[in-house]
Amino acid sequence: MTARSPSASPRFTSRRVVRSLAFVSVALAALVASASSVVVSHSEAQQAPTALQVAARVQHFYDQVPVVRMRFFQTYYVKLHNRYERSSGTVTFKKPGKMFWRYDAPNLKILVSDGTHIQLFEPGSAGEPGQVVETAVADSELPQALSFLTGQGRLEEQYAFRLVDPRTQGFDVPGGQVLELRPRRTNPNYERLLLYVTNGSMVVRVLVIAHDGNRNRFDFSHVEVARVNAPDSDFVWHPPAGTRRVTTAN
Repeated sequence: MTARSPSASPRFTSRRVVRSLAFVSVALAALVASASSVVVSHSEAQQAPTALQVAARVQHFYDQVPVVRMRFFQTYYVKLHNRYERSSGTVTFKKPGKMFWRYDAPNLKILVSDGTHIQLFEPGSAGEPGQVVETAVADSELPQALSFLTGQGRLEEQYAFRLVDPRTQGFDVPGGQVLELRPRRTNPNYERLLLYVTNGSMVVRVLVIAHDGNRNRFDFSHVEVARVNAPDSDFVWHPPAGTRRVTTAN
């Protein structure tokens, strides 16, 4: 009987081993790619919070801050006349419900709220007396839209949320997010709000969009949330002598 060639088995075994190793390599590559995909997806999920999570972070941040003081730049768009009105100044918010807006020249307006009523003072021109309009907080757009800053509103209770692409809003800020808020109940003062958020929780811009298409935008800067002293007396204001009074409060 002819003996089996001793070299045949090693060659055959070598080919089988090579094919097996190749299969194992392909399988491992597929597993690594699959695992990498899972890791990336998990990482993306961590980096992309939901609208509800962003709203909760904003609410939590401002819940911890009793007083906020900052500068503002206001841009008001009147759709009917296609006109923009711009102004600036400083504003202080204090819980619960207090705020004081002081406008720079040439406006020199004052808007102050004690949490229940609002006074809006507009100085007269050419030596004429100014005018102050008094209204209830519940009947005014601004305190309702900014109630998360004054401790009188709960975002998750008042609004439905969705995230908007920051690029479409011209908000080119690393990690910036734009949160759209629509009132759960019809609000006569505005249709929806946009909050422009940085650092996961700080609002640096608010856009109030009214039912008639008017848009009231506030850009905030020089924000102070620590070591701010604002006694309640800072939110008590009396108009100059001779000022005309108009009361619209219920």
